[in-house]
Amino acid sequence: MRSAKGGWTICQRYETTCAPALRYFWIVSDAHSPELLITGDGSHTIRRGGGPTYHSLHGALTESRHIYQEAGLRALLEFRSQNPKPSAEEGERVRILEIGLGTGLNAALALETCLEAPLLRIDYTALEPFPLSPGWMMDLNYASFLREQAWQVWAEQYPTLFEGLRTQGKGAWSLERVGLAYSLKVMAQSWPCPLEGPFDLVFWDAFGPSHAPDLWEEESLVAMDRCTAPGAWLVTFGASGAFGRLLKGLGWEVQRLTGPPGKREMIRARKP
Repeated sequence: MRSAKGGWTICQRYETTCAPALRYFWIVSDAHSPELLITGDGSHTIRRGGGPTYHSLHGALTESRHIYQEAGLRALLEFRSQNPKPSAEEGERVRILEIGLGTGLNAALALETCLEAPLLRIDYTALEPFPLSPGWMMDLNYASFLREQAWQVWAEQYPTLFEGLRTQGKGAWSLERVGLAYSLKVMAQSWPCPLEGPFDLVFWDAFGPSHAPDLWEEESLVAMDRCTAPGAWLVTFGASGAFGRLLKGLGWEVQRLTGPPGKREMIRARKP
């Protein structure tokens, strides 16, 4: 989960739904203005006070591409192309759940994939109890790195999305062009919470166990398992043995893949 400028009012509204560890992190961090940092690949990340950065300092974009776009969405599409199933729909549809929208980089990379792939529909749901204000979102330099003007398209819609989060606790927008469709829904809630599934792919991108321990424990994974479809995938930067064992205990097949720069391993898991 993420915290950012303009989020204190939102945290007060949703304090009763925030996990204790997340509430504590927000309260101790709110005295500090967000700090914009340049990571190893030139892309931005954010940090509040002495808290963790939203992305790896070895490269924010490199990390998100490696874990969530390449090992996640694109690998799933490749797997489906090699293991086709009869479908009444033309093309592919992927329903994604992200735990921790943060800067929106993973969502924008999913949009980039959608813009580049023929006949692809992505329905993207993200949770973010502490959304970035539009001002901080516009300061991020991802437009220089993403293809197909994906960041420009995504960021252009963000002020409307943020207003919905601020006033109603949820926001949404969609894009349709010939051969593709992308829809995004963000909810200002912490996990676990009721969602409309099932989901085919989970981006587990919350803060790590030392800052948000509840999100890496059994209750959170049981809730995730219940709202995912058979054959669903999960990808995450987390690679702890305990997290992998919890997934295996739920029947998921767990792979340990090479991580992005600065991280030896990452986890990708598949539901039977």
